[in-house]
Amino acid sequence: MTEQPTVQPLDDEQAYAQAVALVHEHQCCSVSLIQRHLRMGYNRALGLVERMQQEGVIVRAVASEDVRWQVVGPDGVPLPVPPEPPEIPVEEMLRLAREARQHGVPLRQWIEATQSCATDGRGAST
Repeated sequence: MTEQPTVQPLDDEQAYAQAVALVHEHQCCSVSLIQRHLRMGYNRALGLVERMQQEGVIVRAVASEDVRWQVVGPDGVPLPVPPEPPEIPVEEMLRLAREARQHGVPLRQWIEATQSCATDGRGAST
């Protein structure tokens, strides 16, 4: 019988460091973002969000109906909240995700790049 590899849970400092890197990469923060990417429960992810708020990494977004957080830049000023991604059909989103993975680019960045190429007449190159 072969042993299943065990996944070591992140200790608190590792999880916090990864959460900070994650919100800086995405330029936004939510409990669910941290849950999905770091594969942890709600309470632990919420604790990381609260710690980031206490340490000034994020601030509560001002004009938001639901709970959203903004990442604070090095100068202490909140970074602008990135726009919501456009409605993209599932098949198109899957294609874009494959292309982004092939190019080693975050999906949101790839979508923005291909849309800006499409709107300025250059078209997306694959």
